[in-house]
Amino acid sequence: MKGSFFRSMTWLHTWGGLLACWLLFLVFFAGTLSYFRYEISWWMQPESHHLPRQQEQNAALQQALARLQADAPDSPQWFINLPDERNPLTRYGYRQAPEPGQRRGRFVDGYLLGDNAQQTAVLRDTKGGDFFYRLHFDLHYMSAITARWIVGAAAMIMLVGLVTGIVIHRRIFADFFTFRKGKGARSWLDIHNISSVLALPYHLMITYTGLLTLMFLYMSAPVDKVYPGGRGQFFNDQNPTFQAVKAAGEQRDEPLPVQAFVERFKADKQLDTISRININNPADENATVTLYGREPGQIAHYARSTLYDSQGEVLGNSREGQFYAPEKTASTLIALHTAKFAPWPLRWLFALGGLLGCVMVASGGVLWAKRLEEKRLKAAQPLGWNLRLVKALNIATVAGLPLASLVFLYLNRLLAPDFDARRDWEMHGFFICYVITLLFALYQPGRRGWAVIWAATAALALLLPLLNLFTTGHHVLDYLSYGHWALAGLELTVMVLGIVACFAARHCLGQENSGRRRVASTRSYKEQPQ
Repeated sequence: MKGSFFRSMTWLHTWGGLLACWLLFLVFFAGTLSYFRYEISWWMQPESHHLPRQQEQNAALQQALARLQADAPDSPQWFINLPDERNPLTRYGYRQAPEPGQRRGRFVDGYLLGDNAQQTAVLRDTKGGDFFYRLHFDLHYMSAITARWIVGAAAMIMLVGLVTGIVIHRRIFADFFTFRKGKGARSWLDIHNISSVLALPYHLMITYTGLLTLMFLYMSAPVDKVYPGGRGQFFNDQNPTFQAVKAAGEQRDEPLPVQAFVERFKADKQLDTISRININNPADENATVTLYGREPGQIAHYARSTLYDSQGEVLGNSREGQFYAPEKTASTLIALHTAKFAPWPLRWLFALGGLLGCVMVASGGVLWAKRLEEKRLKAAQPLGWNLRLVKALNIATVAGLPLASLVFLYLNRLLAPDFDARRDWEMHGFFICYVITLLFALYQPGRRGWAVIWAATAALALLLPLLNLFTTGHHVLDYLSYGHWALAGLELTVMVLGIVACFAARHCLGQENSGRRRVASTRSYKEQPQ
């Protein structure tokens, strides 16, 4: 304890937040972009932009099955994701036969477009919006399990920080209406308070549900105790359609009647469309087909599914009507975290909450640096390497991550479409840009460093539509004429980011110049004879 309960909570809030703030900003930033992961992926595959949105699922299914039969007739697994209102692309994939010593073969995927079953499109290879989705909980360049433990620890610190923040804010509602401009650390404290209180319900929900999504990783002991087979057996028990893939059997003479399974599934589940199909051992008698669909307007995370054998017999059915209250509660909370159910207005409201989370975390890091800097300047002490490092991390994370994301989009257009490693180098470029930004911030950790990074972000953001026009021939008016509102919205949103970055760079430069004038006037006063 630090003398009193209040001081202890303040110490815990300050130091816990500081140690995890840069990782938490990354999680909030990438998670906010993940609300539009399908739209980002669509923009990053411009070969599809001139085609109208695909509406007919039967044609898309036949097209995907024909392509899989041609490309991977002997594959042990096929996957098909059908288009919906957010994703116009039909995605197909298959798993190659494993090499000696491998447990599973490499996964290969592609996209098909158009209502015509004979129409295909070759799209550039890119991770797209899935990069940001995976980044916000799997990080990069490390094992996914290790990353999830690290992100889970940061999320727990975030939850503790929210609770302690509520405790130490004695004037929490009064502070919400208080903003003191041009007051140094006090101004950043006001920004921190306003962004925290305004979206407090969202912050609590997104942090708690984020931990809940991986609860079986963090607290697996109860499941391991009850189920000797571990989490795999537990999930099979919860959803009978999660069954082990049978070994390959005799070759089939005729292709699987997948279309008949689809019509039967839609009738049984009372659905108009399906979302996904998984086919195991498609070329032999032990084939199984799993169909997935979701009822429109459904908030809960679970989807309706049925598992069929090659003869059409039902091997397992999701029990959506038989879930117990804890299962429904957990499924609904997970759905609140992913927001897949949300219509466009609600999705933008979620994104606004994510942006306020970024502001809350960023202002906390900047506030700590401002307070320490003011304290050391008053005591005529040097800034020190620790303060310099914190200031550099603030610049590289808060201003550098938007810049790195724009570099990610730029590389999507600048790298050759047929470059084999283009997907990897788009992601490498993101992290290379971040490292360069961090090195520059270590060299220039003051307001000039902020100004340069924000200026670079503004330039790339405002020039992105021109880059898209020169490299693909598409532009905002073109997207609007095709009815591609999501693509037009992405470019317009990036341009708004550019305008905001311009104001941020101008503000930082203005503070830099005013600071120089104050220093010069102080020196001239001291040099005058007394």
